[in-house]
Amino acid sequence: MKQDFQLAALWYRRAAEQGWALAQINLARLLENGEGVAENKPEAFYWYRLATAAREDDLRREA
Repeated sequence: MKQDFQLAALWYRRAAEQGWALAQINLARLLENGEGVAENKPEAFYWYRLATAAREDDLRREA
């Protein structure tokens, strides 16, 4: 099956905007590497930071 990074980026962005940390990480990876979207390292960093913050919140709740 052929990979469609543009379609993946679309769905990851939709989920990332809803607060899904895994989608935020995957979108950041696509942005960082320019796969399916224009390379945008500052935006990738933004999504990595949001995902990290969300994961830290999850870990605090579990403790």
